Amino acid sequence: MQQIQSPSFVLMLVVLLCGRIALSQNAPNADQYGDDVRVEEEGDNSMKEAVVSEKDLNEEEEVKVQEVGPSPDADCYLLFTNPVKNLEFPATEVIRFLVGFWNKGSDHFTVDSMEASFRYPMDFSFYIQNYTPVAFNRDVNPNTEATFDYSFMTSDTFAGRPFGFVVNLNYRNSNGTNFVSTVFNQTITVIEDETGINPETIFLYVVFVCLGILMLLLLQQLISNFRRKHAVTKRSTPIEMGTSNMTDVDFEWIPKEILDSGTIGNFISVFTCALLYKERYVSSPTEKLG
Repeated sequence: MQQIQSPSFVLMLVVLLCGRIALSQNAPNADQYGDDVRVEEEGDNSMKEAVVSEKDLNEEEEVKVQEVGPSPDADCYLLFTNPVKNLEFPATEVIRFLVGFWNKGSDHFTVDSMEASFRYPMDFSFYIQNYTPVAFNRDVNPNTEATFDYSFMTSDTFAGRPFGFVVNLNYRNSNGTNFVSTVFNQTITVIEDETGINPETIFLYVVFVCLGILMLLLLQQLISNFRRKHAVTKRSTPIEMGTSNMTDVDFEWIPKEILDSGTIGNFISVFTCALLYKERYVSSPTEKLG
């Protein structure tokens, strides 16, 4: 029995040793686990720092947005002087308006500047054109009103399109706190200027007038040629002047014995007959002697 048990015991020991070696080779290294843990901790710390920094920036931006706004101690209003219609701006024409600032508080304000801009009507945060800000640097004492003017010119490329028009007034109090009052924030329409003289329109009018004159001249020439071709020439008819001389009387038709009588009465009768004949048959050749 001892001889049989000793080989089996040795075999069990060999199997246990082989399993121990295999487990030791497959087991993870503690240093590797430590490195992975350190990397994960460093990554978590960096992410936490990034999140904290973003939160701080957002808080600062919110504070700035809250600071920039209108002051409760100031009232602003706007009045357009040109054009009369506030929501229609003629293109290529100077737009003028006045802004009133009323300091109703106990602290004085300093009005720094005023700015205007065109924006997309569907999104007022999208700027289309910024106009030049006008600096004033004017102090307004408590219970005092001040008026500021602003003017600009719209481009003709904007004609026929709507825009968001925004006017901001920048001012600050004695403590240096900045304020911005949006005096005007509405949608306007840029229209074409129909009151001014347009060179293109004048040129078209001149061309049309010249063409009209040319057509009239051609029509007159055609009418004159037509009249020349179809004109009827009128012949001049002779005018009967009557008997003005005794020698013009024709005595051939009078019998010869009457002419040879020589009496005055006969002569008068003959002359009278000749005149009657002349007036009746010579003046009216269509009539025939009966």
